[in-house]
Amino acid sequence: AADAALLQMLKELSTQYAEEAKFPKDADSGKAVALWASRYGRAAEMLTVPSATPATPQRSAVEQDAMTLQQLRQAQAHMTNKLLGTTPLPAGAAGTGYAGATSSRSSASSASKAKAQERVEELLQKLFDLHDLKANGVLEEEELIKMNEKVSLLHYGKEKTDKNAIREKFRGVFREQLDPQGRPVPFSVFRNYMQGLLLGVDADPEAQVMMVEQFIVEAETARQAFRIPSLASESDHLFLPAGHPAAASPPANSAPRGGKP
Repeated sequence: AADAALLQMLKELSTQYAEEAKFPKDADSGKAVALWASRYGRAAEMLTVPSATPATPQRSAVEQDAMTLQQLRQAQAHMTNKLLGTTPLPAGAAGTGYAGATSSRSSASSASKAKAQERVEELLQKLFDLHDLKANGVLEEEELIKMNEKVSLLHYGKEKTDKNAIREKFRGVFREQLDPQGRPVPFSVFRNYMQGLLLGVDADPEAQVMMVEQFIVEAETARQAFRIPSLASESDHLFLPAGHPAAASPPANSAPRGGKP
């Protein structure tokens, strides 16, 4: 609409100056008016020529990362609404008197975050319990190593799993983050470490819910790996509580004692 109005104005100006050029006061003014008539006419012609669709400007790596992060945050918010049972305010709810006021929205947001924080606490307890292979209420260094060993076996198989590298890495994690002497730690120590880890990635508790749930999926899968004979090792039975099907004795097809676990 704006282009159409501009085009019409240019045509009218061109016509007006063309008419004035026919009756100049003097030769110089006639040339000037004619020149303006020509310029306005040329501008009108250029505006009527269909222009090619402008190319989409290329984004820098920083701009692309920012857009991707925004899309991820939107997806996180959408998934969190489903996981926590929260729903966004209806469009136009402001001023309706039941949830539209700014203070009401702020309270709803605070309540949602508080609920998410409680959920994070619950999920961290579940994650701790999954890593507590012996079910004795503490997390041991060897349990952390064994769990990550199973995760690697599931992802990469026996041929590409370097157990020595896994042991070195997670022994370092345990002693740097949980206990410098490698002693078993209670849930409180594990929770503090995980909370710091989560805050370093995203301070939003609703986003943290999704992250911890992903960790739990990995841990649950690792626990299931103890039931897969092809992924079993001689030392597995040492990490399982009494009564577990695989806790009674080493697997029959495992390496001989003294061999690689």
